[in-house]
Parts: sequence; C-alpha cells; structure tokens
Amino acid sequence: MSERTGRTGRTGRKALLLLGTLLPAVPAVAQQPSDTADHAIDLGNASADLTESAGFPLQITGFGVGNYSYAGRTGENSFEASKVAVALFREITSRAYVFGQLTTALAEPDTPGGEPTTETEIDNLLFSLVPSGASNVSLNFGKIDLPIGFERDDEPLNFLVSPSFNFELARPVKMVGLEGTWRPTAKTGVDAFLFNGWDTDLDPNHGKSGGARV
Repeated sequence: MSERTGRTGRTGRKALLLLGTLLPAVPAVAQQPSDTADHAIDLGNASADLTESAGFPLQITGFGVGNYSYAGRTGENSFEASKVAVALFREITSRAYVFGQLTTALAEPDTPGGEPTTETEIDNLLFSLVPSGASNVSLNFGKIDLPIGFERDDEPLNFLVSPSFNFELARPVKMVGLEGTWRPTAKTGVDAFLFNGWDTDLDPNHGKSGGARV
C-alpha cells in the first residue's frame, strides 16, 4: 500500500511527520504486587520448571504517520492523518519468533472530489525459524517483504520525492510464501523464495513465482 496523495498533479512541498511509537514494547507478563515482594509467588499447578517461552514476553509496538501538503500554484494546503500501524512480536524460543503488523491507511478517492476511503490490511504476518545446528540458515513463512531493493523500507516515511519506475512497475513488494536464507561465509549469502504471485495474498491460479539471489 503506497501513498500517492499530493504526488500527482500538484507542485510544492510535502512535509511528513512521524507521530512516533503508539505503544512501547510492553512485556505481557504479570507482575508480583509490591506488598508481597518478600513472599514466593504461588504458581499453583505450574510450580514445575517454567517453559522456555515464559522468558520471551509479547511486545506491542506501532507508529502513526501524518502529512501536510501545500500546492504552490494554487495555494491549496491540507493536513492529513494518513496511516496507523500496530505490530506484535513474540519470540517462541531462542531460534523462532512470530511477527505481525496490521496497517490502516487512507486511500485515494474512487472519483475526483470524492471522499477518501480507509483500507486496512495485514502488512506482515510471518513465522521465522533458525534450524537447530545451522545458525547460518533461516526460514521465513507467511506474508513478508521481498528481499530486493531498499524502497520497500522508505514507504512509511516517504523520504524519497517519488518512487522509481522499478518500484512501481517492475517488481512486487510483498510476497506470501516461503523464504530461505543461507550464509556460508561472512561475505557471501544465498536467498531463495517461493510465493503466490505479484503482490497477491491469495493465489488466483495454480502457478507459483520463485526467485533466488546470490
């Protein structure tokens, strides 16, 4: 999902404000009341050894984006709250984690002069694993960013005046599928990925797209 408001048919300046983190990284674990700090916590039936996942609390983060646009020729200007995102991150073990981000953003109106619409999508949803005994190998499954180029990281902040034709037309930005990475040495790496299709969450056909990079 890319923001094109203020880029087409107008000149002038566009200032972007990152509103910041909506929520800090909050450990989703219960805390012992201060007046019982000198007493052992009663774990009940869970008094046995705690599972490994208990050491990896849930983290909730997010950001908001606001715009101010000004057209020099017409003097038109506007403030806009354009995007809000909330992300969840949880390490399952020391070798695996899950991550998901839900993004709500304003979209261009369907007709000139119409009201903008609000669109919500699953921006990322992935499970990542480093196999035991192979610390230089990682596997990711789900909806993730294609590991090509740098403009995919610029979209929330819009530091670039405009994206390149390559970003708009020549490659997909997101993929839903499987990605594998192997780093045989500190200076070399191999990436391979297999996914549904061109920015497609659900595959409309029986084919799949794939790629590799060294």
